[in-house]
Order: sequence, then structure tokens, then C-alpha cells
Amino acid sequence: MMNAYEKAKQLTAKWEQERKDSKRLATMKEAERRIQVREFDNMLCLSLDGVPVLPMSEFNKQTLADARLTFFNYLNRR
Repeated sequence: MMNAYEKAKQLTAKWEQERKDSKRLATMKEAERRIQVREFDNMLCLSLDGVPVLPMSEFNKQTLADARLTFFNYLNRR
């Protein structure tokens, strides 16, 4: 049978994991909100907070996903 210390340890570990998962989800949503493909001067650009950063010759889902993942990783290391 599990003693009180082990039970508290498990509950704390579960709470910490839920907190980490919640933070990761919030960070991913932030990356999706802040990094988008937008049109500027009749040209598609990868943008950060509405500011054009990288011109794109055509829309590419993989480039957008890669940019968001890179930004997500950056935010997680702060």
C-alpha cells in the first residue's frame, strides 16, 4: 500500500506535468497567433506580429509550420 509521502509525490508530479503541458499549449497558441503568412505590397510574406519578415514566392504550409516551431522552441527556452 502507498504511504502518504509517495501519494503526495505522485500528485505533485502529476500537477507539475499538467502545468508544463498547459504552458506548452499556451506557447504554441502564441506562436500560431504571432507568426502568420500575410500579404504586403502584393507579395506573400512570413510575418511576426504583423511585420513582414521573409518574402515567400508562394504559400507553403511546411515553411509556416517550421517558423512557428522555431519560435515555439525559442519561447520555451526563455
